[in-house]
Amino acid sequence: MTTRLTKKQIQLRPQIKHRFLLIIFSMNLLLVSGCASTSFVEVRHKGNGFSFPFQKNHNEDEPQISDLTKRIIEKENLNTGIAFKRSKQIQHIERSYQNSPSSSLAQSLAELHYVNGQKKEHLNKKQSQESYFKSLVYSYRFFFDEKITSVEEPDDEQIYQMRRLYNKSLENYLRIVSKKKLPFMNRQFTVRNGNQSYTLTIDPSEWTWKPEELDHFEFVSDYKVNGIENIHRTTGLGVPLIAVRRPGTKNPEVEKHFARGISFPITAFMHLDADSGENSSTTQCRLVLYDPHQKRAVTIDDREVTLETDLTTPLAYFMQKSRLKGIDHLGLLRPDKAQKIAGIYMLRPFQKDKIPVLMIHGVWSSPQTWLEAYNDLQAIPEIDEKYQFWFYLYPSGKPFIETAADLREDLKEMRSLFDPNEDNPELDNMVMVGHSMGGLIAKAVTVESGEKYWNAISRVPLNEIKASENNKNAIKRVLFFESNPSVNRIITVATPHRGSRFSNGPSRWLIRRLVTLPSQTLQLSKSLLLNNPKAFRDSKAITGRTSIDSLAPDNPILKILRKTEYTDGIKHHNIVGVLGLPKSVGENSKSSLGSKSDGVVSYDSAHAENAESELIVQANHSTVQKHKDTIKEIYRILILHSQEVGQQGHILQVSNDDSKNDMESEKEESEFPVIYQSQSLLKDDFRASRPLNRSTNKNQIPLKAKY
Repeated sequence: MTTRLTKKQIQLRPQIKHRFLLIIFSMNLLLVSGCASTSFVEVRHKGNGFSFPFQKNHNEDEPQISDLTKRIIEKENLNTGIAFKRSKQIQHIERSYQNSPSSSLAQSLAELHYVNGQKKEHLNKKQSQESYFKSLVYSYRFFFDEKITSVEEPDDEQIYQMRRLYNKSLENYLRIVSKKKLPFMNRQFTVRNGNQSYTLTIDPSEWTWKPEELDHFEFVSDYKVNGIENIHRTTGLGVPLIAVRRPGTKNPEVEKHFARGISFPITAFMHLDADSGENSSTTQCRLVLYDPHQKRAVTIDDREVTLETDLTTPLAYFMQKSRLKGIDHLGLLRPDKAQKIAGIYMLRPFQKDKIPVLMIHGVWSSPQTWLEAYNDLQAIPEIDEKYQFWFYLYPSGKPFIETAADLREDLKEMRSLFDPNEDNPELDNMVMVGHSMGGLIAKAVTVESGEKYWNAISRVPLNEIKASENNKNAIKRVLFFESNPSVNRIITVATPHRGSRFSNGPSRWLIRRLVTLPSQTLQLSKSLLLNNPKAFRDSKAITGRTSIDSLAPDNPILKILRKTEYTDGIKHHNIVGVLGLPKSVGENSKSSLGSKSDGVVSYDSAHAENAESELIVQANHSTVQKHKDTIKEIYRILILHSQEVGQQGHILQVSNDDSKNDMESEKEESEFPVIYQSQSLLKDDFRASRPLNRSTNKNQIPLKAKY
């Protein structure tokens, strides 16, 4: 049986038709936009329980100790009678250790105290805390006690287990005493062990941040990172922490450059200082909080010891907890609201001795798009030593030429804030990296305008336009500009230098109806057209213009920008995404790529004729900026840049031929550095470096991690 619809049912109301069309176009735009960031970072809580790294005995309620400790207990005849259960065993072995310190006795005492801490954790927190601390002390002595004179050499398994025991003893101790809050920072702890007492103080002197900026911290071991390809960790001694910054601790001018809830990495490491004297009963201990960006190894008694670090989990934690979720949509559709939080953001305090790298996202995106690249680059010591990374957040619904004007002002404000005398040479060597429309913004900051941009849309000079002085200044701000002197190198990634075919009639019509531009922009354009009806070449060029309009191939501003030469000394590197890339692409075959694209931007549009270098990457528009080849290329360029920058911050003069040859050889020979990437602490990873040999070489690093 069929049902015949009435004419009234068939006829949709105009507003329903309009909404239907908007939904259809929105779905198409979402599929092809490629710039919209997704929630690809997930940090999952996995519990803080830790079982001792030895198998449980089915006949006992507690974990087994190692075979080595069992042999010591049996040798000392400490395994008979209930009275010898643990406390007597520990007292007896401690006396043996005091008389003749050895690695084996230190290991046994660390194990026995740790087992005690586990047993008492749910019964008596204070006793459990003391047991974990004593385990920590003997774990430390296992590695560093100079009184150990025996020639016994711990094997790989002992080294591996004792490293874990040191770290977990410290972590469990911190869990009990700190509760993740600031009072932990201001306290001194005393633990007694027979006639000996240990006083522990907190030492934040190795931080980049100030102690008052720490709101609380989390344990890295409580979290698992999903969705990030490379997890940058090193195995060693210490407890990696996620430190969450307390907002409002700096003056407002500086504070606005930090996103709320920034988290950063810390490694907590307990130093056991030398006894105060021969007869001293007190040993001073320091819990030093290291910034792994500043120190990834410490020296103890002329031995370099690698710290256990994690650079990725704190970053992922911040991205998961931050308010960046949805900012890409807000920036595209409500630039009037997103403008309030736009600006340059830092993930670490300003460092005057490092060159800024400013990363600029594209349309329908946010700084989150640079997560993979930043995660990898920050983990490379030679990059971390020379560069600081900044991120530009802007409302991507606005035309790129207006955003470039905003960025010029933001850069000027940053310079006056952190270098008011303009005597910091590193700030004169800034590198900009722009994805998609971000590349156009970067270029618009590094060229001179003259009158070209105004003449592209107007038939009459600006001084003949009927407008208030404020409106004329607003025009000058956007269309009359000079190159920013702080920037001398840019890297464009998947940038539509000639526009995108997706900036067509339907998509531009849709975006104009979805995007709410700032009222000031709309009022300015209406006023100009009302008072100067015949002055402009195309009225649409200044009314209701969005970022999608500005990316149209026929946009006169975009055409002028493509033809504008860079200011002398500024170097441009280009990275292009192409799908279906042939196995080998040479200079002679690049002409055949014109019809290919990354799904949004064609090769013809993304190609830059006069760039210092151009790399073609097989990736789509939304992933090219985090592709491993792109990150390798950014790494290569940053190394090249630091080599070309002299000691005083000036660019070294090299001939064009030499520069080109050096660049090509650098590109061929340079390999992305080996970074330790592991989601678990495996024995094989630890054994890759040789353990400490007490009998032959005390300078050999016992915990040298691969980096």
